Amino acid sequence: MQLPLNQKVTYWAPMGSDDFGGTAFSEPTVRRARWEDKAQLIQNKAGAEYTSRSRVYMDGDFDLNGYLYLGESDEAIPTNQAGAYEIQQKASVPDLKAVQTNYVAYL
Repeated sequence: MQLPLNQKVTYWAPMGSDDFGGTAFSEPTVRRARWEDKAQLIQNKAGAEYTSRSRVYMDGDFDLNGYLYLGESDEAIPTNQAGAYEIQQKASVPDLKAVQTNYVAYL
């Protein structure tokens, strides 16, 4: 069963390193999603235990180290956007008939 994706999120994909050794990001894109503020114990991208603040179901795949923001933003740098969070873990789960895939980001 595909979840209803009735909200909009802004996604910044990581694009390598910037001139200062930090992460460079793509232009922000707006995607359909379902954002749930729910604390959940996960393993983050470094393999450490981490309590995620939210999980976000999205309409397509995405990259770890990317950022998500609930709503639309045209901010070029996600760390300058209040309320934008780094993706700590991701999952993809096919529906029962393996027809559609749910993509989940843990922030």
